[in-house]
Amino acid sequence: MRMTKQELDDLNRARIARGGKPLTFTEPPIQTAVSFIGAPTVKELRKLPKQKRGPSHLEEKFLRLWTDAGGPPLEREFKFHTSRKWRVDFVDHATHTAFEIEGGAFGGRHTRAAGFFGDADKYLELWHAGYSLVRLTSPQLTPEIIGRIVAKLTR
Repeated sequence: MRMTKQELDDLNRARIARGGKPLTFTEPPIQTAVSFIGAPTVKELRKLPKQKRGPSHLEEKFLRLWTDAGGPPLEREFKFHTSRKWRVDFVDHATHTAFEIEGGAFGGRHTRAAGFFGDADKYLELWHAGYSLVRLTSPQLTPEIIGRIVAKLTR
């Protein structure tokens, strides 16, 4: 889309009036109208298979601290239930200890009633399967705390 000098001046006046910076010749003007022809609808997007998410930054931090503290190897994304798709973030099979790194404390799924009750069901089934659970939040991911956990498990 090409603009005339007059159109660019009008656009810059509007940007300055809103407290923005004027466009320069090196910055192409932003198109205000976007065509969504051929884009999927919301209904079509909901039908798409859910994408698997990679490990969170908190899980990566936990694993780094765990390794630095000399902890034993852990299995990631351990599926402990035969009929449900329940998994825990990490598990140490030698001590039957599972670790859940709890994110989303400020408005995530874990803090809503359905999510909270679902997590409680999952944790109860994990206990029935013979595992102890250690739930860790982001402020607890420190070298001191992880070091204490590793020391207790490796005694």
